[in-house]
Amino acid sequence: MSKILLFTPDRYIVQDLDWAKMVWEPMDAHRYIEAFAVADALIDNMIESLLRQVYNSGPCQDLINQIHLLRSKVGFDGINILAILKNKKLIDEKLYSHVIKFKQARNSVLHTVQGEHELIDEKIMPTIKSQEEFDQAAKKAAKQRLDEAFQIFCDLLEVSDKIAEEKKTAK
Repeated sequence: MSKILLFTPDRYIVQDLDWAKMVWEPMDAHRYIEAFAVADALIDNMIESLLRQVYNSGPCQDLINQIHLLRSKVGFDGINILAILKNKKLIDEKLYSHVIKFKQARNSVLHTVQGEHELIDEKIMPTIKSQEEFDQAAKKAAKQRLDEAFQIFCDLLEVSDKIAEEKKTAK
């Protein structure tokens, strides 16, 4: 996917965002923290942009800007904004739970000593015989979670398209 997303009041303008360069390349280079952090940032940005798309009046945009500035200081992250969208029935429970699952994986990679090895399914742990196999299992698990993140991002883009289409037909 090679697109850059720039928000306009109606929807995103697609230009040139390269998920492969921004997420897959660091993952392939075993820079898992970077890959998960970037994927999470792209998803959170998309979630915030959906909120902006729904609430696009001036005062609402100002409020969203204030939330954006305070987000990191008060722990108000993308999942909280996603909960607002879910309450408005713009996001279904399935997508919501996929985002939560990805954010848990991201937290494991970014905030545990085990890092990406924390993602390995416990059922296969007894079959691992070497450090190389352990690292390969971690890479496979990380790739699977980042594949899921990419699908989340695509699903959020579809929600954006749906919102834009509904606004267009409402006019």
